[in-house]
Amino acid sequence: FNLRNWHEWVVSGFNALFNVSGDLAVQNTIYLVTLNGFNALTKVKPLSSNNQAMLYFSNNRALTNINGFGILNEISWDYFFINNPSLVALPNTPLLTIIGKTITINKCHSLVNFNGINNLTTIINGNLNISQNDNLSSLDGLDSLSICYGIGISSCPSLVDITALSSLTTFNEVSNRAIVNISDNSSLSSLTGLDN
Repeated sequence: FNLRNWHEWVVSGFNALFNVSGDLAVQNTIYLVTLNGFNALTKVKPLSSNNQAMLYFSNNRALTNINGFGILNEISWDYFFINNPSLVALPNTPLLTIIGKTITINKCHSLVNFNGINNLTTIINGNLNISQNDNLSSLDGLDSLSICYGIGISSCPSLVDITALSSLTTFNEVSNRAIVNISDNSSLSSLTGLDN
């Protein structure tokens, strides 16, 4: 399912859609400001375990608000936000506790925190990748995250606080090593939050 090259200001609907068995993508829009709907969507999950199913938002120049997704409880693969410079908040997904692969948040310059994924506890087989988010000041919203493969946080010049990672206690090791890369965050002066 792909909303691509959309030229409307507001997209609404899809309120009867409860499962997407492949990728759900909103990408390459120019004028889309608000995305509404998807109020019945519970899963982005393939029918076969051999396939992938991702939810991603990429290259949406004007996208500011993503509403809906309130009962989404499972993403079996990746959850991506890439190059959405006007996005002010992640979608509010209070039932989403587990993601199968990776979360990537890159070049979302209007985000200041990650409120919206507050109940996420586990990234089963992937990393938390955060990079090039100019106004990101804290990782608030990731307070419940306790398990992932690794974390990468880089080139976020306004980031001053990573204490939201204080619940992170377990790295599912890849090749007998966890991956932790925190670099080029010019305002970050403490790694408090990674004490566990």
